[in-house]
Amino acid sequence: MNTIRTAAGLGETLRNTLGPDEAEVMIRTLLEKAIQDTVMSFQRLNEQLYERQSGKTARRNAFQNLDVGSDLWKAEIGHAYVDLIGQAKLDQLKIYFQQRHLLAHQQGIVDQDYIDRSGDKTYAAGQRLLIRDSVVREFADVIEELSHELTKKIGP
Repeated sequence: MNTIRTAAGLGETLRNTLGPDEAEVMIRTLLEKAIQDTVMSFQRLNEQLYERQSGKTARRNAFQNLDVGSDLWKAEIGHAYVDLIGQAKLDQLKIYFQQRHLLAHQQGIVDQDYIDRSGDKTYAAGQRLLIRDSVVREFADVIEELSHELTKKIGP
């Protein structure tokens, strides 16, 4: 998470050292990668915790899907993600996870499926996602909170 937060904070430095166009391209690239890295970090942590807790291996990429991952934990420890961080934060995570999906599979272009799955009404189909540094930091904070709460429920 520290690397992700660092990437989110490089905007001003890049603007001061690169030309304006190069800086904006680099900033956008770093922020979009940070969204993807946040999901991957969460997935890897959950895979390790789940295997340690259950003795089983979750299906591939199960923890890239919040509903699937939450259901696995509910069955294993009796707590779903909503129990750990509340509905408002979980709803925010759903948007971020759907944005990661768009970045990874649609080059960040919004489609109706994204709008329907995320509930994000700030975009129309055909627009490109705009990832801000504040979003990356907020995403990292909520993922860190969820990871911490999950780890507390599992124990040593």
